[in-house]
Amino acid sequence: MGIVRRQSLWNLIFTYGGVGLGYVNKLILFSFFLTRDEFGVVELLLTFMVLGSEFSRLGSSRLISRFFPFFKNSPERAGAITFFTAIYTLIGYAFIAVIFLIIQPWLAGMYMANAPLFAANLKWVLPMIGAFTLYSVLNTFSQSSLVSVFPVFVWQILLRLMHLVLILGYGYFHLSFDVFLLFYVLSHFACVLIILGYMLFSRLLAWQWNMSAIPKRFRKIMLTYGGYSTLTDSINVLLDKVDIAMLGLLIGEAVAGSYAVAYYIAIVILIPSRAMNSILIPLVSLRAKERNYAEIAVLYKKSSINNLILGGLFYIGIIVNLTPFFELAPKHASGKWSVVILGAALMYNAITSINRLIIINSRLFRFEFFTNLLLLVLAVFSNWLLIPKFGATGAAWATFITIVMINSLTTWYVYHKFQMSPFTRKTLIGLLLMVAALFITLAIPMPFSPIIEMVLRSGVVTLLFGVPVLGLKLSPDLNEMLENILKRVRRFLPPQVR
Repeated sequence: MGIVRRQSLWNLIFTYGGVGLGYVNKLILFSFFLTRDEFGVVELLLTFMVLGSEFSRLGSSRLISRFFPFFKNSPERAGAITFFTAIYTLIGYAFIAVIFLIIQPWLAGMYMANAPLFAANLKWVLPMIGAFTLYSVLNTFSQSSLVSVFPVFVWQILLRLMHLVLILGYGYFHLSFDVFLLFYVLSHFACVLIILGYMLFSRLLAWQWNMSAIPKRFRKIMLTYGGYSTLTDSINVLLDKVDIAMLGLLIGEAVAGSYAVAYYIAIVILIPSRAMNSILIPLVSLRAKERNYAEIAVLYKKSSINNLILGGLFYIGIIVNLTPFFELAPKHASGKWSVVILGAALMYNAITSINRLIIINSRLFRFEFFTNLLLLVLAVFSNWLLIPKFGATGAAWATFITIVMINSLTTWYVYHKFQMSPFTRKTLIGLLLMVAALFITLAIPMPFSPIIEMVLRSGVVTLLFGVPVLGLKLSPDLNEMLENILKRVRRFLPPQVR
């Protein structure tokens, strides 16, 4: 777990730094300088960017994660799979571009009634899809080479710094919204070019035009796997983004924007698991190749308890600070209960850990496609039923139902087929500590200004939850990581203080 701890630490630092910048950008500057409708347009563009990217990649990210470990020790074959992935992804993007151009008038007509500003800016969807497709493929190659820190830095920190400069320029130099969107799209391409340049300079990408370097049987398996992965990943993203897309369609871009704020607050819960998964993806793929399921079971349990502790700390921290936070951001206060509901769903997703990763790296990868297809029908139906009646809260409940069901099914299937479970006695102890820290903190009156109250409540939650977790050593990895951080800090302290 050494390489996991080391790179996960840097990924966490950059990811949480990016979250901090994201909060400043979206919850303060974007909310101040953009109208609710304009903010909603940005979020809907991001939603369609992620959706379209999944289709245009044709499962190439999974292909790289699954098959690159087989070839990375052979420069000729590694170069061949890089070339294969590039052509494969280019074909996928061209296909999506043609489809989108055909349906764009119909899509604009659908959104014109409740989200006219978004309908007028659909032209930016294709460039956004292209940028995110390139980033996703490059990032997966870096993960498979166990060099994932720099792309995370660029996408989480540098991109958000660009957005910070852009929104300040928009506000103080009175740019038009069209110009703002143009530079917003270009910022994504700039970051992709930086990552591409780094990977070429570091020789993480090698080209081999001779496709015969990949055995025929592998090419057939890769295409079959890529087909299922395209459908599965597309359904996964639809499950993740259908709520925002349907809110914009059924109610309007302003409500979609406020719901996106709620989701953006709640998604911080998943950041630890995503940072760790960026390292675990190639490790699980390699262990699956070796049929070392005992080691995968260890990674499964360790990642689950780590996600519970780190994600749980942020979830209870979010809940105790909701009231003072929305005093500072009243424009989006309608999403308060959506944060709580979405947070609970994302906590369950974090605790069930790498269940889907285990499935997709086995011969049972088709299971995910068929179960997710059923759940997509449920997600669309529940959103269609609940959004008109309950608005953003209805969308949050629909998302909760879908996430809990999909992770319950997958966790059961992994247990049934591999006799692995992410849950241990430590899981129950961690949940009990979360509940205790939450209710004790909420019971403490704090008649202060919102910012001071948020700082104090965050400190109380950290002590009430963090100290028992460390004392009971629920996660030896986190204890060791903290000890290493403290050792580094002590080096900069005077000898008498050490």
